[in-house]
Amino acid sequence: MLRRVALIVLGCLCNDLAAERIVNGSIAAEGEIAWQVGILLFDQLTCGGSIVNENWIVTAAHCSDFPADAYTVVSGSVQLSSGGTMHTVVNIMQHEAWNAVTFENDIAVWQVTPPFVWGTATAPIALLEQGTETPDFTLLTVSGWGAVSTGGSESSDLLRVDVPVVPVPDCDTAYQAYGGVFPSQICAGFADGGADACTGDSGGPLFREGVLHGISSWGNGCAQPGFPGIYTKASAFTDWIRLNTN
Repeated sequence: MLRRVALIVLGCLCNDLAAERIVNGSIAAEGEIAWQVGILLFDQLTCGGSIVNENWIVTAAHCSDFPADAYTVVSGSVQLSSGGTMHTVVNIMQHEAWNAVTFENDIAVWQVTPPFVWGTATAPIALLEQGTETPDFTLLTVSGWGAVSTGGSESSDLLRVDVPVVPVPDCDTAYQAYGGVFPSQICAGFADGGADACTGDSGGPLFREGVLHGISSWGNGCAQPGFPGIYTKASAFTDWIRLNTN
């Protein structure tokens, strides 16, 4: 029941139990995470996303429930309030098997205008080949402008934090009370907590060396011991992303 309540809140505005957020992160340098975009809903930060080509981003399906004209995408700056380019959203495509109750297939692609222009602060993220598995304990990076603690305020600067991949059996056990995890998900975090994504970071990238491994989806609180963050496994959807963004 607790998970269901969290998912309903997430599906609305991504700002409670299951929302993803950056805790104990460091400020990203300009251009360090050039594929990161901020997503504004009615001019307020709601989620993050990643640039996949000149016209499209990938984000979470639960960030994509409102009409396209309710959103604005910001690229090319580590500060949402200054610099960067504002993009209008012209098309939103949620995964056809997205389940708002279980959060399975929590992925969407958005078409924007004007197109992204490549430079030191704006670049696409690379995709893994379909079905590629990320080894357990691989250190990945998650980034965003979300809250810096459970119930805390959002960050004015783009933050990043490194978290290790958690073995699926361990993550599944941790989340049994919430229904466990799906094969199309990947978990990352420390056993003792302390570093995580937080409210406002949903849809943002989990990556390593410019390659997308996951999309921030949900979790039990922010950086809580015993509860790693749950991400959509990007490599489970590579073919889908490419098919729908060409």
